[in-house]
Amino acid sequence: MAYIIDCHHVSVVDDEACTVVTFADHPEMPSRWVMIQRALSYDEQDRRLGMDGIYLEVEDQSRSVYRGIEAMRFEPDYIEIRLGAEAVQQLAVEGEIVLRLNAQAVDTTEALEKLREFARAEKIEILPAESR
Repeated sequence: MAYIIDCHHVSVVDDEACTVVTFADHPEMPSRWVMIQRALSYDEQDRRLGMDGIYLEVEDQSRSVYRGIEAMRFEPDYIEIRLGAEAVQQLAVEGEIVLRLNAQAVDTTEALEKLREFARAEKIEILPAESR
């Protein structure tokens, strides 16, 4: 079964070191959230420590992983994030992550653009849209 969040809050934060995209079930008191972060550059220490890829966190730093995303699918009303086996274990989720988007409640334009940039830069597969 997928880890599903009905997103009522989306944020994008850019600074000189990284970009962070967060999806949450509530803007102020979230109980379910996913943070996806990508550094703008990696140094030798990042590579040595295995921190040279997208950082994914689910609800808590103890449930986090680097380079755990295998593929993403972008649909008008959701984002599907497919995980590798190690990421599933480290994040303590069953299967993929599904971020249900409520276009009337939140503006997801910038977040979707950033995730597509992340996928291209990190060579993560972008799955074709499902036919409906």
